[in-house]
Amino acid sequence: MNILIAIDQSAFASDVVDFIGRHRWTESEHFTVVHVVEPLLVGSHLSFLPSPMLDEIKDKAREEGRKAVHQAAERLRQLFPDASVSEEILDGFVVDSIVDYASSWPAEIVVIGSHGHRGSNKFTLGSVARSVSSQAQCSVLIVNSHSDKKTQ
Repeated sequence: MNILIAIDQSAFASDVVDFIGRHRWTESEHFTVVHVVEPLLVGSHLSFLPSPMLDEIKDKAREEGRKAVHQAAERLRQLFPDASVSEEILDGFVVDSIVDYASSWPAEIVVIGSHGHRGSNKFTLGSVARSVSSQAQCSVLIVNSHSDKKTQ
């Protein structure tokens, strides 16, 4: 089974890997951990910085994403030594990149965390998880991240 694991750079990424680790998978699983580096949009407050600074910001985002992906992939390799685990850094808009990659790979399931919002004792999905779940052509498993963690 092709399992796409989409993570960000927050502390919540480990919740997704921990969730996967608590479940039984077959030896034929192929996990691919992805992180999306978003473009710096024209008109945003960052777009007014000189080009070398923008390149530095983008390179730092890519490196931080690569570290998060590698850390998650290494944990999966420890948990599932017989499974295949790949690492990918994607460029583009988060939802589009995840959905497109899932379709082209092809993934049989996308696992994604949701920071969500808590209010009135009801859980509301975050916008990325909600959009991926409505646009993906495969199943999407949304992991409810723990509310006591803070983004880094």
